[in-house]
Amino acid sequence: MLEPQGTMIPDYLELMANWVAEPEPLAARWFTDRGFSARPIHGGLLLGAPRSLVESVLSVSFDTDELPLSLPVPDAQKSAIASLNLIKPRNYLRKP
Repeated sequence: MLEPQGTMIPDYLELMANWVAEPEPLAARWFTDRGFSARPIHGGLLLGAPRSLVESVLSVSFDTDELPLSLPVPDAQKSAIASLNLIKPRNYLRKP
């Protein structure tokens, strides 16, 4: 029987940035200039970055084993981005 291994914060994170209204190309550049990957998707941007970069740029710390659902939107992006959410990683299964 397989059981969940538990929640671990991965070394690489994916985030969804949701637009306030219309797509803002400069928002993607702001993130890529800081080392994130940024891909436009319907309603926002799909962002990816190493955990340490996310913590540094967004001034957050993942000190626990639980991922927060949302992250603070950088002040410079508040006119373009309504919310910034972590995409929950898959749970990996292991044999007991």
